[in-house]
Amino acid sequence: MFHVKHHRKQLNCCTFPDTILPRLKKRKVIFLFQKNRFILGLFIIGMITAAIAIFNHLINLLSLKNQLLSTEEGFFYEWRFGSVYYTKKGQGRPLLLIHDLTPYSSGYEWHRLESQLAKTNTVYTLDLLGCGRSDKPSITYTSFLYVQLLTDFLRDVVGDSAKIVGTGSSSAFMVEACNYNPSFVESMILINPKSLQALASPPYKGNKPLRQLLASPLFGTFLYNLSMNKNSLTRLLREVYFYDPNKVTDLLVDTYIESSQLNKTEGKFLYACMVSKLTNSNLFHSLSRINTTLYIVSSQEIPSNLEIVKEYQEILPSIEIITLEKSNYLPQLETPQELLERLEGILL
Repeated sequence: MFHVKHHRKQLNCCTFPDTILPRLKKRKVIFLFQKNRFILGLFIIGMITAAIAIFNHLINLLSLKNQLLSTEEGFFYEWRFGSVYYTKKGQGRPLLLIHDLTPYSSGYEWHRLESQLAKTNTVYTLDLLGCGRSDKPSITYTSFLYVQLLTDFLRDVVGDSAKIVGTGSSSAFMVEACNYNPSFVESMILINPKSLQALASPPYKGNKPLRQLLASPLFGTFLYNLSMNKNSLTRLLREVYFYDPNKVTDLLVDTYIESSQLNKTEGKFLYACMVSKLTNSNLFHSLSRINTTLYIVSSQEIPSNLEIVKEYQEILPSIEIITLEKSNYLPQLETPQELLERLEGILL
């Protein structure tokens, strides 16, 4: 018999067919490329984050270098939501001065009138919570929060009914506070108040992600700093707040910038709530129920003021109107003497 031998080609366990090896090499290259791209992406993100952090820190340092807003002459009211800075000057009937509700505003808004008003009144000037030298906690800022602050301050610090003068956006919670606890409000003067229609515009849920972004530690601070930069505030003061742009000084701009940056740039929390319209308030009902004497100071150079005054008088016909010329949003800073002359008989 013949035996047929079958020869099998034996493969070494460490060798691969020529078709497999290129595929493995290609996969390895792709893996290395993806890994390197991921590392590069992390590096770029880290560099951008570091740059933003450095930018935020430098802006804060440069804004506070002049230390224009001192607390040496004032006091702190230890309120349940934070410390509130205020000053007290003079003797006589209590007079409370309230600045516009913005992250860059403070009691400095009244510095050109305080001493003169203190000759006949005990003058209290507030830095509202979230503004100026007061605390700026990470809370939800609403109109009713300031209603509570105002009524508590009148009860705990002033201790008597007072005449109240306030500007712009602060008119909302002033009217509500008068309706909420009228016993502490002798009379009110609203300087260039916001439109009732604008104040009645409600917040909506779609604003919540934006508010959370603006309140975030790094990118929220970055966006806040972009909004509160020197060029933007200078333009705002010259084009909106003042009739005569030449009266806007470097000192004024620097003080407003410092106010926005005090307490580690935490004014962004109020800013986030204002952008989201959480500080708005529908005043139609509150205004109609007020029995307190109410005045409106209206700068004639603001085109919309004529319609705004009509809005208020349609709800409360007893409102008395005081008109000013050659001043815009902040007559207490631009034309303080003219404003004082108009208010003298009311505040004595």
